[in-house]
Amino acid sequence: MGHVIERALRSLLVLQLLGVGVLACAQGERNIWYFGQHAGLDFSGGAPVPLSDGMLDTDEGCAVATDATGQLLFYSDGVSVWHRNHGVMMNGTGLLGSSTTTQSCAIAAKPGSSTLYYIFTAAAVGGWPGLRYSVVDMSMAGGLGDVTTEKNIPVLAPVIEKLLAVPHANGVDTWILVHAFGDDAFHAFLITASGLGTAAVVSHVGAVMGGPTSTGGYLKSDPSLTRLPPALLGLGKVELLDFDHSTGIVSDPIFAAMRPTPMAWSSPPTDQSCTSEPATPSFINSTWRPVARRISWPRTIR
Repeated sequence: MGHVIERALRSLLVLQLLGVGVLACAQGERNIWYFGQHAGLDFSGGAPVPLSDGMLDTDEGCAVATDATGQLLFYSDGVSVWHRNHGVMMNGTGLLGSSTTTQSCAIAAKPGSSTLYYIFTAAAVGGWPGLRYSVVDMSMAGGLGDVTTEKNIPVLAPVIEKLLAVPHANGVDTWILVHAFGDDAFHAFLITASGLGTAAVVSHVGAVMGGPTSTGGYLKSDPSLTRLPPALLGLGKVELLDFDHSTGIVSDPIFAAMRPTPMAWSSPPTDQSCTSEPATPSFINSTWRPVARRISWPRTIR
């Protein structure tokens, strides 16, 4: 049972990340979640309604694209892409993410287009494919979309398993944040109406990350989009960083020892703090209770 809940928890954390990633967009774009083993939730009516029609079967990363009204467009585990009718999208197999990557994929709309979307994928444990992107064109296949010939395009390698889309301060463009493997470098790539910029903003700051014990764990932003609390899975500590979503610069790390090491951090929408989410759930009298710690900015750790 513990393994099942842990797998569900990991999938849900990815979807929490997705919710943060669309804060600058319409509320409806966070309504539909698919994750885990054929699981899903629909928040269109406010309270979540279970969905059982999803085709995902993954222990870790996944992402969902919906339109501004909350209608499902497509979803992916970083390897395959399914359209809104839950069939495999045309040319939608063979993406170079991995079922064992914490954040195997992230989806970002191309600014200025109503039909083009990027799917970014990350390899497991700094593996060969690194960070890649593929483009989905929703004007194809009668509106079901297809993955274009612009598929599995190399961006950066090697990278760790943290992958995050963050809205730019201008409310139009999007940053794609990744971390180099075996280095202390954050790379921020900007998506504009012209496409994906090839020159990243590189910030050498914080922990060196690499290897199976520190490459995993989730990278999120807080609701203000200006703080990053990456989970340093296996390192026995936490890290808090500032993020300038105008320039793409990551800075000002804060470290604190912590065990058990969290898998991810979540931030309340009205609070300058975050709460840890454990890599392994604990059971007390057969009831799951996360072992949580709370951190507040700018300098309070408790």
